[in-house]
Amino acid sequence: MAAADAQMVGKVLLDEDVFGNDAATESVRTMLVSALPHAEGGHPYQQEVLKQCQRILSDSKTLADKESDRLGEEAAAAAGRISEAEQTLVNASIATQQAKEAVTSATAVLEEQEKA
Repeated sequence: MAAADAQMVGKVLLDEDVFGNDAATESVRTMLVSALPHAEGGHPYQQEVLKQCQRILSDSKTLADKESDRLGEEAAAAAGRISEAEQTLVNASIATQQAKEAVTSATAVLEEQEKA
């Protein structure tokens, strides 16, 4: 792993905005970042460090994807409720207008009856 790659992976692993989920604790991520500069080579320990970094990044992506899907579903449900509320508002506006017209008509009839 090139030094620039190790720095990028380390930066991502320590980013709280990226890891606001349960993919790995901060102490585990910090330990792996500390080991990254030494992870080049074929030793099983070095390979395990890289494997754990990959697992944590993959788990984090999976959790983020699930959260994104959940939020998308919530947004779609909210959009549906907004649409229903807008239709209710339109219906209420129509009913209000009809009620005003009925009152105006009834008032006119009463006024005609009073004149007669």
